[in-house]
Amino acid sequence: MEARDEETGEGMSDKQLRDEVFTLFVAGHETTANALTWASYLLSTHVAVARTLHAEVDEALQRQIPTAADLPNLPYTRMVIDETLRLSPPAWITNRRAIESDTVSGYRIPADATLSISPYVTHRDPTIGRTLRASTPRGSPQNVRPGARTTRTSHLEADHANASARASP
Repeated sequence: MEARDEETGEGMSDKQLRDEVFTLFVAGHETTANALTWASYLLSTHVAVARTLHAEVDEALQRQIPTAADLPNLPYTRMVIDETLRLSPPAWITNRRAIESDTVSGYRIPADATLSISPYVTHRDPTIGRTLRASTPRGSPQNVRPGARTTRTSHLEADHANASARASP
């Protein structure tokens, strides 16, 4: 409530504060719940992945409550979370405003245009996926340095796609 804008030094109005709190309560818990639900589903359908995840957590935490300091010791856990978020992003679409004119893939984007971006779609676009795969290291957690940014467990993707196809009318 005492936060100040770095440039102007102004505080939030009562309306802005109310809106920020509303967003925190409404959007903050729903996206987390969605991510945890999808992670639970994916782990329930990939027993070997779940076992590996549990073993890593047991070894790294030694029955202690986790802290931020433990995160570098959980690279496989990070891989599972990243893959869950890639396959089933809690926010399946988001809007952005162009701050200046631009051209993207031959399309002119005027300044102040609103763009709708769907991570769910872009994460499945093979042309974008090839670019991401080429620029991001893949591999098993045995090849991951503690604290390194990791990528996908691709077998989750294939099974998730099959489950989605079976669920579609």
